[in-house]
Amino acid sequence: MGGSFKANFQHHPEGTDQWYPVVGGETLLSVHPWSSETGSQVRLLFSICPSSLTSDVRNIMQSHIQSCADNAARHIGFLLEEEKEPFTMSARYYSKYRSEFLGHYKTARLRSKSSVIKNLEDNNNPNMKVAINEAISALAKIGLRSIDASSLAALLPPDPMEPAIGIMADVRAYFQG
Repeated sequence: MGGSFKANFQHHPEGTDQWYPVVGGETLLSVHPWSSETGSQVRLLFSICPSSLTSDVRNIMQSHIQSCADNAARHIGFLLEEEKEPFTMSARYYSKYRSEFLGHYKTARLRSKSSVIKNLEDNNNPNMKVAINEAISALAKIGLRSIDASSLAALLPPDPMEPAIGIMADVRAYFQG
């Protein structure tokens, strides 16, 4: 990883006597302070000890937190390097399954979000058949002659969930083949 973390200590933002670790400029408030009894005992210990002890303990803690932050950064870097693109020995089957699943997921999404697909599939409604034929005729008049009822769905606006549907098809096809 390119960046490094800087560990430090600072007083609690609300101005209490409690100290919190700071990593990367951010106070780690998820690290809980000591109980009031423990805090009192530690303050008493530091009040009777030389001030250099307080400084030494603070330096040791800063060093330890810095070491933990560096180890975490190295581990995250290792994990990112280990991530590889999926690989398959049979690209032909993968492509076939991806295409099938992509069509299936797109159709299911269109059915759930648009009445156009339901209307195109409704063979029992004579009014819908007339409307579909009129739409095909109108498209033919403007120059789109190879349109049939099954291709009318392609005229719908793009689905904002298209990237997610593609990912779903990729994953399903990868594990199918």
